[in-house]
Amino acid sequence: MRLRKSEIELIAKHISDSLLEHGCVQTDDVTAMRAQIVRVIHDDLKVEDELNEEVRKLLEAHSAEISKSNVEYHNMFNLVKRKLIRERGLIL
Repeated sequence: MRLRKSEIELIAKHISDSLLEHGCVQTDDVTAMRAQIVRVIHDDLKVEDELNEEVRKLLEAHSAEISKSNVEYHNMFNLVKRKLIRERGLIL
């Protein structure tokens, strides 16, 4: 799932506001904390984007076999993606 930078920043603001409001963290630099949250979200989304690209390439390499098996591309994509996530111990 792709998010625009403004959406990621809004999510980071909500997370930081909630953490501060509930006393879970203390900081003198809320801006730096939000920037770090933005980086973490961005890095996590980047991992998923890279995984999606890898799955696309794998399916492209086996497109003839997939079309013979009458499996929908979307279903096969999700199956391969879940398998790679499980094998690599990723949390997305």
